[in-house]
Amino acid sequence: MSHNIEHFEYPQNVSKQDVEKELNSYIAHEDWQEGCSGLYHPIRWLDDKVYDTYNDACEAINRLDKGWYDNIAVQYYERETKADDKYKELEKKSDELYKEFDRRDKLLYSDFVISNSIGCKKCGSRLASKWLRSNFCPVCKNDLRPEHMLKSVEAAKAKANRARKAAADYLVKVAKKRIMWLVKIEYHT
Repeated sequence: MSHNIEHFEYPQNVSKQDVEKELNSYIAHEDWQEGCSGLYHPIRWLDDKVYDTYNDACEAINRLDKGWYDNIAVQYYERETKADDKYKELEKKSDELYKEFDRRDKLLYSDFVISNSIGCKKCGSRLASKWLRSNFCPVCKNDLRPEHMLKSVEAAKAKANRARKAAADYLVKVAKKRIMWLVKIEYHT
């Protein structure tokens, strides 16, 4: 037996009764060996708020879930992704910055060390730099990179995150949107 949680999306004007019938049939077919005939509880349709994104709707469902096979539906805005030139430029910049962050994060500190060994500040181990193929101490898993290298990685990550947010914000601002239902169901198989 396994516990299943699934999400389904529907347009705002969908018939709630039709959705419940469809999902009851879906679960009955998925769980036919256990003799299930559908949802354990009816869907709670929460229409008091429209969440800004699909991810926001997922977070709301997790927060509002009462547990024990609580079937929930919330509304969110689905955006028509119209990739105009400005958006493509913002995405390209974001991708380049993430590649730079990834490159910096993957640099091996041991490749830049002149001495034959590197000391771990956490456990005190002395490690032969020529054998290290990771930035982490094999004994205690502490990051061996010096503070300036870590700050450089964090700065690159922050810059990439700002660029990704700028692209997402631009898309939110210019994209056409429509209201959708996100329905979460739970059942056993």
